[in-house]
Amino acid sequence: MRSMTLRAFAWLIFCGLTLVLIVVLGNTLAESSRRLAFAERSVDFDKAVNALLIAVEQLSVERGLTQMALLATAAASADTTAAIAQPRGRASARMAEAMAAVATLSFDSRDALLAAVRQSAEEIQPLRNQADAALKLPRSERPDALLQR
Repeated sequence: MRSMTLRAFAWLIFCGLTLVLIVVLGNTLAESSRRLAFAERSVDFDKAVNALLIAVEQLSVERGLTQMALLATAAASADTTAAIAQPRGRASARMAEAMAAVATLSFDSRDALLAAVRQSAEEIQPLRNQADAALKLPRSERPDALLQR
């Protein structure tokens, strides 16, 4: 009888340790799962930020090239116009990519941010059109107000 009791006691200890092991492993797995989800969100956030930064960089390059061309005395050459068009296209593509990436993220004021960026993008196009038209003219015929923007 005593050996049965020891055997039952040993079995009870084994089952208890197994249960503790399962709980510990479950907690570890849950924590790993949370960390993985955080890492995946971080990667998504990084992609969105990277695309936004590249878009802003290309907008800056476009603006610099446009400003230099507007300050030139002669009308812009085809090469100058093409040089301006390259970062403009890259900026537009990256901005669209960034907007799509940001739309998949979840954070406070996301919708307000997206609306503000869309509005800013809509405001850029008329300025681009004015600059493109002015670049076809010699400096003396370009509106001074355009150079102030």
